[in-house]
Amino acid sequence: MGFNAIRLNMQPTFEPDGVNRFFYETFDFPNVCDTSLDQEVRFPASCGNEPAANAYFQLVERAIDYAASEGLKVILLCVGNRPLRGQNYAEQMGSNDAYTSDYATYLGVLAYRLKSKTNLISYELLPEPHWASDSRRLVRTKSDVCRYVNQWVSAIKAVDSHHLVNMEGTSIFDVFDWDGAVMNVDFLAMHPYPFLVPTETTDRARIAADRVTDQIAWMSKNLNKPFIIGETGFSAPPDV
Repeated sequence: MGFNAIRLNMQPTFEPDGVNRFFYETFDFPNVCDTSLDQEVRFPASCGNEPAANAYFQLVERAIDYAASEGLKVILLCVGNRPLRGQNYAEQMGSNDAYTSDYATYLGVLAYRLKSKTNLISYELLPEPHWASDSRRLVRTKSDVCRYVNQWVSAIKAVDSHHLVNMEGTSIFDVFDWDGAVMNVDFLAMHPYPFLVPTETTDRARIAADRVTDQIAWMSKNLNKPFIIGETGFSAPPDV
């Protein structure tokens, strides 16, 4: 299809109770699993060495190697956002020190296993962290955000200094609310979507697309951090 890179989500789902464990399930890997892999993996006790953890990391490595065989670079989303027991862990992540420490341990093991993968571009830390509410009220301070992200980045860089680390974002409202540039990551992957506005009655799709390009232009001048457009995209003329 003309792509040279993919974002890969292997969907480990963390238990949001600060007890150093995550789960992965068979349906996440329907084409490569021979047996049931509905497993619980504990950290740091296992540190990726016990059978269930090793099986999971081998699946991640196989997926990245398969991408390499097809000429694809990979941005690896390191945690899933599927609800577990009614909670979305991606929203819980970075909400207290216990969760943050658990995730840092996992990231250190993951990076150790993947440090030699030459087609790996970046470790993507979280899928659209909700550190600001819909009412534009901060639910995490910038100090907390910086402290949590520094812990995760340090865990990765301690064992793998050759790959990038990035964070997802949403739209210009991230910049208004808490500004992704404060985080100690190499770049951001922003997700501006062409949402339709009910009060717009004509040319709604074109106007929505124009809003996306307007946001990109605005962020390029006001977001003091390198960024890419993740999840969303549009075709461009050859000279762009």
